[in-house]
Amino acid sequence: MSILYKSMVKRPASGEEQYYVTVTNHEKITISKTASLIASRSSRTRGDVMTVLYALLDVVPEYLLEGKTVSLADFGIFSAHIRSNGVDSP
Repeated sequence: MSILYKSMVKRPASGEEQYYVTVTNHEKITISKTASLIASRSSRTRGDVMTVLYALLDVVPEYLLEGKTVSLADFGIFSAHIRSNGVDSP
């Protein structure tokens, strides 16, 4: 399986044109479709898988709000980040 991509030209603040690669997406896959595929590859029903996926969607944000990092093996690592501008005083 390969990821489809395209190159784009951007002109950053420096004024020089630069080329960047961006992923092209063709189809948005729903949680229902994902559950069906997982169920077809396991001994669980689509309903069982949906229950687990929705529980995961509830639990991960809870951990992130507690300041924890969530590692889901090869799927990825989720952590909360904050970005701000500098100010003269707190």
